[in-house]
Amino acid sequence: MRLFLTRHPIAKANIEGIAQGQAEGDINENGLKQIEELILRLKDEKIDYVFSSDSVRCKKLASAVANSKRVGLVYNPIFREINNGDLSNISKLEISRIRFWEDILWRPKGGESLLDLDERSKRSKEYLLNQPYERMLLISHGWFLKSFVGSLLLMNPMEYLRRLKFSNCSLSEISFDKDNYIIEYLNNREYLKTR
Repeated sequence: MRLFLTRHPIAKANIEGIAQGQAEGDINENGLKQIEELILRLKDEKIDYVFSSDSVRCKKLASAVANSKRVGLVYNPIFREINNGDLSNISKLEISRIRFWEDILWRPKGGESLLDLDERSKRSKEYLLNQPYERMLLISHGWFLKSFVGSLLLMNPMEYLRRLKFSNCSLSEISFDKDNYIIEYLNNREYLKTR
């Protein structure tokens, strides 16, 4: 099984340095161009099915890719970004001062801890591995994808948050075979003219 991973296109809040978490936010004009660039990159890739977070910034990309590939699509809240609770829609600088990622059990009011995110990303991996499709695309969010790949690499949250990067509309690919996996590439953005 092959799994392609991509992060949603550039959102207005990304440009403004705002941490959205699960708060809704829309993509900007550059994000619309990134959708076209990713579709062009995927033109010769066989994809059997698209899975996506149910956030607006992911849904726009997911529907465009599924339509271009003429494949099925499912939106699932399991692929959402970390829930920042009452820290949603504040500046990333302000969140960095809180340094909550140093305690994986700390949970903002109404939100998730990093341990919660890790457990959800592990459940999502099992969900995807139980699908009948050979080649799938997952569209999600930065921290979720860091957690998803970080758990495969047996990294703790402090490691994956600092060492992994998923740029908007970048492409990654992982091959799964029984209980083994190979990371073919991560955060490829050679095809993106819009960043």
